[in-house]
Amino acid sequence: MQHSPTAEREWEGGFATKLMTKYLGLAQDAAKMEGVHMALGTLTSNVYLHLAQNEAFQHKDLSVVFKALSAALGNERLR
Repeated sequence: MQHSPTAEREWEGGFATKLMTKYLGLAQDAAKMEGVHMALGTLTSNVYLHLAQNEAFQHKDLSVVFKALSAALGNERLR
């Protein structure tokens, strides 16, 4: 894995996944009010929503999504 300060700190600190979920939700709400469909925004929002509901991830830096997706795909290491 390349040098990554948040990864080296086990994804502690930084912009929390739970906070990212909040802001993605606000963006989704604004888009909906304007009649704009954001397919990737919806997918991303759903991924972060699941992470934010998991106590192991909700307070980690938002980049922990790569670790979670890697684990979900059965990869032990990040690439």
